[in-house]
Amino acid sequence: MASVEQKLAKEAIGIALKADVPTLLWGYPGVGKSRFVESLGAALGFKVFTIIGSTLDPTDIRGLPYRTESGTQFERPYFLKVAANEPSLIFLDEITAAPPAVWAALLRLILERAVDDFKLHPQTRILGAGNPSEMTGLGFELSLPMANRFVHLQFQPPAPKPIAHYFRFGSFAEDSEIIERLKAIWNADMTPYLRKWGSVVATFLEKVNPSLIHQLPREGMEFPDCYAFPSPRSWEFLTRLMAAADLYCGIPTTEHRATDLHGILAVGCMFPSPQGGSETLSRVSALSTLSCGFHPLKAGRRPRTSAPMKKTLRSFHPLKAGRRLQQLSVKYAMRFRFHPLKAGRRLARPAQRASPAAVSIPSRRVGDCFAWQYKVGD
Repeated sequence: MASVEQKLAKEAIGIALKADVPTLLWGYPGVGKSRFVESLGAALGFKVFTIIGSTLDPTDIRGLPYRTESGTQFERPYFLKVAANEPSLIFLDEITAAPPAVWAALLRLILERAVDDFKLHPQTRILGAGNPSEMTGLGFELSLPMANRFVHLQFQPPAPKPIAHYFRFGSFAEDSEIIERLKAIWNADMTPYLRKWGSVVATFLEKVNPSLIHQLPREGMEFPDCYAFPSPRSWEFLTRLMAAADLYCGIPTTEHRATDLHGILAVGCMFPSPQGGSETLSRVSALSTLSCGFHPLKAGRRPRTSAPMKKTLRSFHPLKAGRRLQQLSVKYAMRFRFHPLKAGRRLARPAQRASPAAVSIPSRRVGDCFAWQYKVGD
């Protein structure tokens, strides 16, 4: 489970809503979980229902049975009727305080948005919040089937500056920024990003570490590491979360890099944090080989580290002395290459003779980098 500052947790919640992945927030009472979820849901156009877990009974989920001529029917609760007809956000607060019998009724609701044959609106989302038993002394440990239905995030208390802004102006400045960014991408198509990350995950599981297809928590693991573990369902969640994170961060489909948001979502899905390790180490271990280490289209081969395309003309392979990364195009035929360590020596002749022109040619020398004018012609 990811333990991050509150702003990153808020962004991760929004990304999970966009990706349609159920999220479970863990945190101390009074840190603002319910307030943020309700305000975010309303701002995104959801009908928000907050359901308190400690007051639930299985019939509150499935409904009350009654007899008809055709057989037994169920009178569904009001919030499910509304959620079946319009996009809604069902916030299961204090879910760890609900008895295990309620969890059984919630299993299909959380994952499939359905209770028996009663289906909710396709745009309805599920969020949960809970307090570990050692924090409150009340509640139950989640079962593995329930835990594996969520991405787990820790909602920390706010930092001094945001809480000062809240008491001065009545709101968190970061909230409006996060909401505006989410609104900008809410209706965007994630299909290209899903293809990208689906290929990354497929390569990783097939060629790199097949043992992580499914791996139950090790015996003796304690909260929070016992809740996030790899399974086919978790990998599906991860693919959608990474795609939504790329869209939120503005990362193009042709680029492979991971941000802190990618890291905390991956940790919350399946990668337990290292014992006694730092949060940064946990993020790096989760994504170093997954998102940055392997080319999604070349089975298991690591991509070359190169500059962006605009800078490729000045890039040199770090291990092959002076060999160009790619052939110069005709357009840039007269741009000569210079070895970064051998003063001014060209690596290759121009691919094509161009018409006489004054061309600015970069020359790299040890400890010196300058441009000089070279007259091309007879």
